[in-house]
Amino acid sequence: MSICKPILRQALALAILLSAGAGLARAQLAVDVRVSPDPVQPGELLRYDLTVTDAGASTVSNVTLHSQTSPSTTIVSTDGGSCTPDSRCLVGSLVNWSLGTLSPGQSVQRQLILRVGAAVTAGTILSNTTQVMATNASEVDVNGSVMVDPTRTLAVAIVEAAEPAVPGESLTYIVNFANRGNTADTGVVLQTEVPAGTQFISATQGGTAQAGVVHWGLGTVGVGESGERRFTVEVTDAVGSAVFSAAELSDALNPGVVRVRAETATPVQMAPPLALDMTLTPDPVQPSELLRVDLTVRNRSQITVTAASLQNQTLDGTSIVSTDGGGCTPDSRCLANSVVTWSLGTLSPGQSVQRQLILRAGATLPAGTLLFNTAHVTATNAPEVHVERAVPVDPARALAVAIAEASEPAVPGELLTYIVNFANRGNTAATGVMLQAPVPAGTQFVSATQGGTEDGGVVSWSLGTVGVGVSGERRFAVQVTDAAAAALFGAAELSDTLNPDEVLARAEAATTVQTAPPLTLDMTLTPDPVQPSELLRVDLTVRNRSQITVTAASLQNQTLDGTTIVSTDGGGCTPDSRCLAGSVVTWSLGTLSPGQSVQRQLILRAGATLPAGTLLFNTAHVTATNAPEVHADRWVPVDPARALVVAIAEASEPAVPGELLTYVVNFGNTG
Repeated sequence: MSICKPILRQALALAILLSAGAGLARAQLAVDVRVSPDPVQPGELLRYDLTVTDAGASTVSNVTLHSQTSPSTTIVSTDGGSCTPDSRCLVGSLVNWSLGTLSPGQSVQRQLILRVGAAVTAGTILSNTTQVMATNASEVDVNGSVMVDPTRTLAVAIVEAAEPAVPGESLTYIVNFANRGNTADTGVVLQTEVPAGTQFISATQGGTAQAGVVHWGLGTVGVGESGERRFTVEVTDAVGSAVFSAAELSDALNPGVVRVRAETATPVQMAPPLALDMTLTPDPVQPSELLRVDLTVRNRSQITVTAASLQNQTLDGTSIVSTDGGGCTPDSRCLANSVVTWSLGTLSPGQSVQRQLILRAGATLPAGTLLFNTAHVTATNAPEVHVERAVPVDPARALAVAIAEASEPAVPGELLTYIVNFANRGNTAATGVMLQAPVPAGTQFVSATQGGTEDGGVVSWSLGTVGVGVSGERRFAVQVTDAAAAALFGAAELSDTLNPDEVLARAEAATTVQTAPPLTLDMTLTPDPVQPSELLRVDLTVRNRSQITVTAASLQNQTLDGTTIVSTDGGGCTPDSRCLAGSVVTWSLGTLSPGQSVQRQLILRAGATLPAGTLLFNTAHVTATNAPEVHADRWVPVDPARALVVAIAEASEPAVPGELLTYVVNFGNTG
């Protein structure tokens, strides 16, 4: 197979219906099946993206989609589909979806996740038959097949940064690759397909486009090594209902032989009410490390979206730590591979809602594993939207980076400050380290701390040598200029001067935008950095900056890895009232008058055995009955060698306009 000759797993059916006195009417269905990865390994997850389109000029009614799974696979996730003949979705089941009515040009996507049997032999062809039916269109049958190859060492995945694709707007694809084998792979070439109906705009890290193919010469991909490339296209086809792309890895010695292939399908909507964005942090992730999934749902339309629901399918290699209020199925205990569901209710025009899912990467995950996460949002009066992301596992990753906003939400016309933390968790010093943070779209750069400079929309710091256990912090401020934006997306990357195109560690942050937010949430962590066994003070400040009274306000803080709870300032803990490690602390704030602020303080203790360079994560959010919820995240590094201490406190509270406020600063040397 070659990307220059893409596989067409597509079928088209035409039904001609006779209507008395009305001549001929046509109903037409199209089905596209995309399979990833290809080839697949025994025991590996196999993803089927099924796209059904009304390609005719008339409405198709009572559409049903059916997928017959191979007896060599087991079913992991059905994206809302039901199984026959047994509802438990046993081996060899038929998966069924009721799609209802499709308007001309409308497409609907369903995703089926299977697991290949551990004992399936090399060369086995796994076949999956997909069938779509309707009352006024001919049946369409498509067979998607993939070969089993236990010796495959390279892995590749391709996903869109956000869904859906919109004509006239840009669409960014994220391609992850990794070497899961025991030997380095030399002369590796990555190629991706510029989808039909789009026009190439740009590619990261030296990617070039020619004849509809984006090309990167990766060179040597070492054992356990992983990486990411991105390319952006403009959606030019206003008629198409979906765009399809693929990514392939080959080598320079045999450029026509595809080592591994992945595919993706993205629905196109002319004026989509809903958009769904996903970020995964950190990237890559280490075994046993926390993995943060930020899901942002945006109503980008002028209509009110009702009964919105967000679902996230957690997959192989992770366990669930925190769900941000979401419920789990099929088991409420949120076991591995659970579906996490959030009821979002009504979304007003321009409103965005964020949910955060905290996962833990498995302790025994081998280097080069690509962890896959998928989510989708539905509503009663808007087409559903899917999004997927993959993140590689790298046990040898030494550098760590995190990015968070100083406060939420972002407000058009006001400043927004990003806080970037970095650390070296490895056993050797890292030299020539560079820190870069793109200026988020919809903002304008204002300033950066400690010599940071902005060029071409990227803020850069030359960190030089980052020693073993050394950590640091940089900040940059932007002005929010896009009054129509529902969310901003920031990122931070660490690289080195010898290989500036290779990202060593990456983190992302999503920040909701509100034009006149009733509530804001600020978080401070003290001291920074923190020593093992030291107390860590979390100050949470909720402000009502509006002219309305906010009712039934509630503040929640999710304590995470590496800390225990010492005091909660009157807050209650769940799921255990004893406030064990990892508990959610909740404060009922009640009614907040216009201009009122409320502060709560949480005292934690850093773990005694935390290694130098660990980044401790804390997240909180506030809700109310008549105000959008707001999230805030902060990170603090661990430094056992820190000798100096400093503390600051006000001499009295509260601060009073027109009066003096005295701060008391204490310092000492514990070394």
